[in-house]
Amino acid sequence: MAFLDYSGLSHFLDKLKTIFVGKSQGSTNAGKALYVNNSGNVDLLDVDDTPTENSTHLITSGGVWSAKNEKIDKKYELSFSSNWSSKTWVGSTSFYSYNIWTDGKDVYLSDDTSQYVLNKSTSTWSSKTWTGLKYINGRYVWTDGDNIYYSDSSNQYILDKSTSTWSVKEWTGLTSFRGDYIWTDGENIYYSNNSTQYVLDKSTSTWSAKEWTGLTSFNGNNVWIEGENIYHSSGYNQYILDKSTSTWSTKTWTGLQAFNGSNIWSDGNNIYYSNGTSSNQYILNKSASTWSAKEWTGLTILLGEYVWFDGENIYYSNSSNQYVLDKDNSNKILLGTNGEFSPVNVSEVLPSDMIGASASDVGTHGLVPAPAIADRDKFLKGDGTWMDVPGAKVITITGTISNTSGSYSGSISDDRVTSDMKAIELELGDPDAFNDDITVSCGNGSITISCSDFAGSSTIKISILETTEVSGNYIVYSASTAPSNPTAGMIWLKKV
Repeated sequence: MAFLDYSGLSHFLDKLKTIFVGKSQGSTNAGKALYVNNSGNVDLLDVDDTPTENSTHLITSGGVWSAKNEKIDKKYELSFSSNWSSKTWVGSTSFYSYNIWTDGKDVYLSDDTSQYVLNKSTSTWSSKTWTGLKYINGRYVWTDGDNIYYSDSSNQYILDKSTSTWSVKEWTGLTSFRGDYIWTDGENIYYSNNSTQYVLDKSTSTWSAKEWTGLTSFNGNNVWIEGENIYHSSGYNQYILDKSTSTWSTKTWTGLQAFNGSNIWSDGNNIYYSNGTSSNQYILNKSASTWSAKEWTGLTILLGEYVWFDGENIYYSNSSNQYVLDKDNSNKILLGTNGEFSPVNVSEVLPSDMIGASASDVGTHGLVPAPAIADRDKFLKGDGTWMDVPGAKVITITGTISNTSGSYSGSISDDRVTSDMKAIELELGDPDAFNDDITVSCGNGSITISCSDFAGSSTIKISILETTEVSGNYIVYSASTAPSNPTAGMIWLKKV
């Protein structure tokens, strides 16, 4: 399987849906939130959809709230490092990740006659007894989000979780198939085995032939999910799905062009590709569709298909090679109920970059592009670019000038200023220090202030108009009377 639906844990785990042992957890944990106590153990806390009087639960409405109703208007998720440490199990010590599955509550290891259930707190695998179907392989277990099924050719079963009983399941339309070719786009369940393509009607347990455009023959185990995007990757055949039209279009990647979706995995924040050698380890820049080399420590050679997640930790299981990915505890927040707070090791999840709208495509929300210094007086357009304010723009420049006596000419640098701008307003901190006319002219990257008789020190504030409609290059601040020969466009400010 290629999906995980944590309907009640979106504030913490929505990005982890692609890696939970390759299966779906369904809605078992709806309405609950992760909580880490002082001993480092993870429990699930009940949460309320809206603030409720006398309730000690967390509140999910509009973000996560503390017991004091102090809103944490941010999103958090578990965070992992780049170091793999050796993992010791009890009960079963050599196994493969593809035989691990979950019913939404417990984690199981199923390999023919070897059937185990995991005690996560002690890392112990204990023997598990099933009724109806005793010998199963975990790779063929799948879910439609509500029920757990086992599909191995003509062996079709459904699980009663409360009694651990497998009963024969009857399907219509498609009766013999394997669970490892089943996948979801988040809405529908599909079976894809080369040219055999079906979609499931859950309400009637009916499989109907599915027609795709662009890519018509492929395997479900090479389908993978990144956020809202669905991809199929098989060697150099790289595609992205438009769910609304059931159309697969060619996808172009940078850095890595040929790979299989079965070796894609995630730590809940980043997407990785791991294909067996240290030189075939990559991390995806999702916004740029670029794969870059990734270096791991502890375990440097790994295959993505052997990575799995138990709801708390990420493991690598390939026969006797057993590892756990260390958590990154550098970031913590406090969450709790009824005034009791305990640390949660998390890192803040930032949204992806904003994508501006074009003439043909709508944009997406996200982080706005970082403005340069020269953009500080501009506004952000819907196409994602910084633009000048329409019409005349006024720039304000401040500084302090000083002179011992006599003639003065000095400049103030500002990269917003160009030679076609006009100074329109002048404020002086100490007008009495100026005993003659003051001229202000604009050049590229600076303004020049001149006076034939200036002694002392004064703050200066100048407003500059970005326009070509006013001629002249300067204004005059007159110490007494208006200039006798005014220049076109000159603005005269009488000293008071």
